[in-house]
Amino acid sequence: MQCIDAFLGQLRERGTVDMNDWALFLTFDSMGLSVFNQTYGMLKTGEWHPEVYKQKKNMSFLELGLTVPWLVRMKADIPKRTTSVSRVLSWYYEQMDKKIAEFTAGKEPTDFAAMLLADKNYGYGKMHIDAHHDDCRLIILAGGFVPIRSRNSYGRR
Repeated sequence: MQCIDAFLGQLRERGTVDMNDWALFLTFDSMGLSVFNQTYGMLKTGEWHPEVYKQKKNMSFLELGLTVPWLVRMKADIPKRTTSVSRVLSWYYEQMDKKIAEFTAGKEPTDFAAMLLADKNYGYGKMHIDAHHDDCRLIILAGGFVPIRSRNSYGRR
């Protein structure tokens, strides 16, 4: 409800807004709250979070990745993590590393990342760190994978 209340409050206060942007602010702030127990702050500021904006710019490439999955992985891995996709992924990995650093076994999970780390079969210490990074990336991408390029009145992008 925190994100919905902030979203509705901003709409009331601002009047006319770009709903495409604000729908994405709501989506990503909700996912951030669900996954990391913190928002990206976009609903509060009305501005794009730098890492989320990078992901938004890469979304068309990720759409291609749905049909050619190895292409996204290849772009992320070369050259030496300097592509825009790999920089976004690195930021997600840093967020998961923070969750791992504050993780306490037996403590009640408060978000999705903590739930994944607390899992009896596949949680923290049972899988390689890369698997936890992949979990984090997939949760965020699944939650944020909404159409971001609007169509004009003729149906063209």
